[in-house]
Amino acid sequence: RAAGAGRGRAPAARAATGAAPRRPFVRSLLLVQHLAALLGARSHDALLATLAAREAAGDGRWLDALLHTGAPLLPREDLERYDAGIRRHEARIGRARRGFRLTHFQWLAALATELHLDQLKRGAPAWVARIDGWRAQHADYLPPYTAADARKLAMFMATGSGKTLLLHVNLLQFLDHGLFEPDNIVLLTPWESLSRQHAAELAASGLDDLGVRITEITKLYVDAPGARRPKKGVSEATSRYEGPNLLLVDEGHKGGRGEAAGEKEWRAIREALAAGATEDKAGFTFEYSATFAQIADEPSLYDEYAKCVAADFGYARLWRGGSGTDARVVNTGVGDG
Repeated sequence: RAAGAGRGRAPAARAATGAAPRRPFVRSLLLVQHLAALLGARSHDALLATLAAREAAGDGRWLDALLHTGAPLLPREDLERYDAGIRRHEARIGRARRGFRLTHFQWLAALATELHLDQLKRGAPAWVARIDGWRAQHADYLPPYTAADARKLAMFMATGSGKTLLLHVNLLQFLDHGLFEPDNIVLLTPWESLSRQHAAELAASGLDDLGVRITEITKLYVDAPGARRPKKGVSEATSRYEGPNLLLVDEGHKGGRGEAAGEKEWRAIREALAAGATEDKAGFTFEYSATFAQIADEPSLYDEYAKCVAADFGYARLWRGGSGTDARVVNTGVGDG
């Protein structure tokens, strides 16, 4: 089965809690559903359909489409400010990549990011409480949404959907909102060839002057008592990144079933970098993967990613109606996942 094609199975509900059976993973994405509700859409599918229709007609005025087909619960001036910020970052990348334009699903992912970062900057406790209140009403089988959950956004994007360039937009968004000044900006990949691709793509977008450090997750280790240090190649302790760190993770997972030990080790590395040396050094994480639905077969990962996935454009959505073709040609990087 092609990467990202699976819809993900919901782990069985814990009988001891009496919780209602969980839904399939892609129907349990808290931030995705909450955004659709705030934008006045019946569902995430309806929201995407509205934007896709505009794109098919050659009209990239995504915000105009939302304002004329729904009744957003967010102030119009906020939405216009978010759109202006996204267009500014699009234009910056477009100066290096002539002809670059966001697709409708990349724009929607960027809008979710703008909203989230802006609300955290305005008042994180109130934003967390608002999301958790929505969870209690519409997805009470998920654990409470917490301040720690709010420090991570995950983008469920199929190979060929342009997630590398979405990563570039998200990087600019984070620096623009200034939740904190990162001590380190770390881009984690699973292998060297992908690290080299990311270095080339950052340069192609004119962003190679932002101080992004690209490294493989296999070259890092958590220097805690009893932790295993990599035996081969260059290795580096996570404690060297005291933080606060901005962490960008591209396919930083070992997988679900059958890779439990490896995933546990990689997860510890991601969490150590995100946490920083002390509580006041806690950072922020963006994750990008085509396989969140597969890793969510593990119950603990189901809960974690159901609460932090902010963009749902997996393989089935990408190729439905042939929408993947334009994304590959117009705005994906070389070898983009």
